[in-house]
Amino acid sequence: MSKDESDIGGSNKRRMQMRAPRGSKKAKPKPKRVAFTRERKEIFLAHFAATANANAAARAAGVSKSTVYAHRRKDPRFNEGWYEALGEGVARAEAQSVRWAEKAFTIRASEKAARAAQNMDPKVALAILESYRRNRGRRPGEILPQPYDKDEVRARLEAKMRALGMLDEQGRPIAKDDPSTASRHSPRTGEEDR
Repeated sequence: MSKDESDIGGSNKRRMQMRAPRGSKKAKPKPKRVAFTRERKEIFLAHFAATANANAAARAAGVSKSTVYAHRRKDPRFNEGWYEALGEGVARAEAQSVRWAEKAFTIRASEKAARAAQNMDPKVALAILESYRRNRGRRPGEILPQPYDKDEVRARLEAKMRALGMLDEQGRPIAKDDPSTASRHSPRTGEEDR
């Protein structure tokens, strides 16, 4: 072993590795940079307009995503083209989504369901029609709450409170400690208090 070499010790019956002296290694070649030329920008923008996917468009143009973003900051014409292509790409993506939705959610009655509708119970059919008529064809989320009468709600609430022993006949609250209510029924069990 020469004085410039160093060793990396092995153990457990492994071989010893010899390390080359410092500075003797060949320098690795730096990766070749690809220029983001006008042609590559056009490729990028065309792909971006079709997909609205910057990563895929950068790969199609053969450049990195960071190069694309750096050019967006530096080149105002490229930045303008970016937003124009983005608008077109988003419109294409929306149109494609609508096409997928039409395929996925096309509703048609099957023959089996049509036969089942012929054998439907008349009471069920009338209940469905009455519900539809009452809602005037509105969907459940579109049905507004019905207006209510305050006096009617108050009367119902007072009747329940009287039944529970919380109000007397004149509508006054009954205190729990009140000796005059000792002979009344207990609100929870229905038995007389003792």
